[in-house]
Amino acid sequence: FIVLLRGLHAPADVLRVTGRILQGLEQPFVHEGVTLMLRTSIGVAFYPQDGDNAEQLMQRADFAMYRAKQDGTHRVWFYRDALVEEHRDLMDLQ
Repeated sequence: FIVLLRGLHAPADVLRVTGRILQGLEQPFVHEGVTLMLRTSIGVAFYPQDGDNAEQLMQRADFAMYRAKQDGTHRVWFYRDALVEEHRDLMDLQ
Protein backbone atom coordinates (compact mmCIF):
# COMPACT_ATOMS: atom_id res chain seq x y z
CA PHE A 1 0.00 0.00 0.00
CA ILE A 2 1.00 3.61 -0.36
CA VAL A 3 1.06 6.30 2.29
CA LEU A 4 1.31 9.93 1.25
CA LEU A 5 2.83 12.10 3.93
CA ARG A 6 2.66 15.84 3.45
CA GLY A 7 4.86 18.36 5.18
CA LEU A 8 7.69 15.95 6.02
CA HIS A 9 10.96 17.13 4.54
CA ALA A 10 13.67 15.68 6.76
CA PRO A 11 14.58 11.99 6.94
CA ALA A 12 14.31 12.13 10.74
CA ASP A 13 10.65 13.20 10.45
CA VAL A 14 9.94 10.36 8.03
CA LEU A 15 11.69 7.84 10.28
CA ARG A 16 9.56 8.94 13.22
CA VAL A 17 6.36 8.31 11.24
CA THR A 18 7.54 5.08 9.59
CA GLY A 19 8.61 3.81 13.00
CA ARG A 20 5.04 4.18 14.24
CA ILE A 21 3.72 2.46 11.09
CA LEU A 22 6.14 -0.45 11.55
CA GLN A 23 5.24 -0.74 15.21
CA GLY A 24 1.54 -0.97 14.39
CA LEU A 25 1.89 -3.43 11.51
CA GLU A 26 4.34 -5.73 13.24
CA GLN A 27 2.22 -6.48 16.29
CA PRO A 28 1.49 -10.22 16.47
CA PHE A 29 -2.08 -11.22 15.74
CA VAL A 30 -3.98 -14.47 16.07
CA HIS A 31 -5.95 -15.99 13.22
CA GLU A 32 -7.78 -19.28 13.80
CA GLY A 33 -5.57 -20.06 16.78
CA VAL A 34 -2.30 -19.35 14.96
CA THR A 35 -0.15 -16.39 15.97
CA LEU A 36 1.08 -14.53 12.92
CA MET A 37 3.84 -11.95 12.72
CA LEU A 38 4.37 -9.61 9.79
CA ARG A 39 7.72 -8.28 8.66
CA THR A 40 7.31 -4.93 6.97
CA SER A 41 9.61 -3.06 4.58
CA ILE A 42 9.12 0.58 3.63
CA GLY A 43 10.55 2.51 0.69
CA VAL A 44 10.58 6.29 0.77
CA ALA A 45 10.75 8.78 -2.10
CA PHE A 46 10.57 12.56 -1.69
CA TYR A 47 8.76 14.99 -3.98
CA PRO A 48 10.16 16.74 -6.00
CA GLN A 49 13.80 15.61 -5.69
CA ASP A 50 13.06 11.91 -6.33
CA GLY A 51 10.34 12.45 -8.90
CA ASP A 52 7.95 15.08 -10.10
CA ASN A 53 4.90 12.88 -10.71
CA ALA A 54 3.07 10.05 -8.97
CA GLU A 55 4.38 7.34 -11.30
CA GLN A 56 8.04 8.28 -10.74
CA LEU A 57 7.58 8.57 -6.99
CA MET A 58 5.85 5.19 -6.71
CA GLN A 59 8.49 3.50 -8.85
CA ARG A 60 11.32 4.97 -6.83
CA ALA A 61 9.70 4.20 -3.49
CA ASP A 62 9.27 0.65 -4.82
CA PHE A 63 13.02 0.42 -5.61
CA ALA A 64 13.77 1.56 -2.06
CA MET A 65 11.27 -0.91 -0.56
CA TYR A 66 12.85 -3.84 -2.39
CA ARG A 67 16.26 -2.72 -1.18
CA ALA A 68 14.92 -2.70 2.37
CA LYS A 69 13.65 -6.26 1.85
CA GLN A 70 17.06 -7.38 0.54
CA ASP A 71 18.94 -5.69 3.35
CA GLY A 72 17.16 -7.58 6.10
CA THR A 73 18.37 -5.28 8.89
CA HIS A 74 16.98 -1.89 7.85
CA ARG A 75 13.25 -1.93 7.30
CA VAL A 76 13.11 1.62 5.91
CA TRP A 77 15.15 2.71 2.88
CA PHE A 78 15.25 6.08 1.22
CA TYR A 79 15.42 6.22 -2.57
CA ARG A 80 18.69 7.28 -4.15
CA ASP A 81 19.73 7.13 -7.80
CA ALA A 82 22.23 4.31 -7.14
CA LEU A 83 19.32 1.97 -6.32
CA VAL A 84 18.28 1.95 -9.98
CA GLU A 85 21.76 0.77 -11.02
CA GLU A 86 21.79 -1.85 -8.25
CA HIS A 87 18.41 -3.10 -9.47
CA ARG A 88 19.64 -3.31 -13.08
CA ASP A 89 22.76 -5.20 -11.98
CA LEU A 90 20.64 -7.66 -10.02
CA MET A 91 18.31 -8.20 -12.98
CA ASP A 92 21.34 -8.86 -15.22
CA LEU A 93 22.49 -11.62 -12.87
CA GLN A 94 19.17 -13.46 -13.08
